[in-house]
Amino acid sequence: MDIPYRLAGLAFALIQLISIIVLMSQVAWQVFLLFLGVLGLSIWYQAYYITTARELARMVGIRKAPILHHFSESITGAATIRCFNQENRFLMKIMNLIDDYSRVAFHNYATMEWLSVRINFLFNLVFFLVLVILVSLPRSAINPSLAGLAATYGLNLNVLQAWVIWNLCNVENKMISVERILQFTNIPTFRSRNLGVLNQCRLAEIVRQDQRLLDAPDGENWSVGQRQLVCLARVLLKKRRILVLDEATASIDTATDVVIQETIRRETSGCTVITVAHRIPTVIDNDLVRVLDEGKVLEYDSPARLLEDSSSAFSKLVAEYSRRSSMSNYFRDLS
Repeated sequence: MDIPYRLAGLAFALIQLISIIVLMSQVAWQVFLLFLGVLGLSIWYQAYYITTARELARMVGIRKAPILHHFSESITGAATIRCFNQENRFLMKIMNLIDDYSRVAFHNYATMEWLSVRINFLFNLVFFLVLVILVSLPRSAINPSLAGLAATYGLNLNVLQAWVIWNLCNVENKMISVERILQFTNIPTFRSRNLGVLNQCRLAEIVRQDQRLLDAPDGENWSVGQRQLVCLARVLLKKRRILVLDEATASIDTATDVVIQETIRRETSGCTVITVAHRIPTVIDNDLVRVLDEGKVLEYDSPARLLEDSSSAFSKLVAEYSRRSSMSNYFRDLS
């Protein structure tokens, strides 16, 4: 929204500036030669300034994005942050991000002031020289009333010329936003890259029915179970060496859980998986199992060895799960 405003302001100021230069040149043609020299010097200043300002504007955008992302994550996970007493860590992180942004923004504003000081000095000098020329010319060469008119319009010369150069540089800096938009549009979309992963996580059919699900902010129109499946899809894409699954399928039905566990075992065969779960099928194929009760470790061994001991807590959990599954199947057959 800022670019059209800048372009409109640039066009308006440029028309006024050209009109004043034409008027003053009609009064005293020597002024036109002076403006040609000033124009060349202004173009050099602009080229010298814009090479640095463009990179600084790009860095400002890059430094601002992590602040917004971290703030959004902190607001969304505020309850979890408080639960684990991590307020100070998140506060220090966002303060560091703000410091990084402020450091770049300071240099960006410093370059703006550098240009403003030189442009103002240049055009104040030009106006002084114009007045010297108008006063030095004899009455026979210039009409005093026209000279006064030219001097009156020349009072705005400093502001207008600085405004033209300032807006010209700002428009080019603002085009960095367009550049970043083009960069984001060239990133492959979630739909094109990840349909295979969605299919593995039993989400492809849901997405095909409603494509708008992928555009929802923060997954507001997803169920809890669907959000868990999306998180698993993200995990499968990142290919981590160490993977921690804390009740990753707690809100998913048992049939889907079985399919998901098969997918996890197949896709994460080359990494270490730490699983926290209450469902026996989720951990029955793990290399090692640790059984906890009231925060204390009761057993820690391979599932096969724990099952050999019928008195072990893990064996009792497996037996209880088997009994409940049998009863559930029995009642389902009756219905």
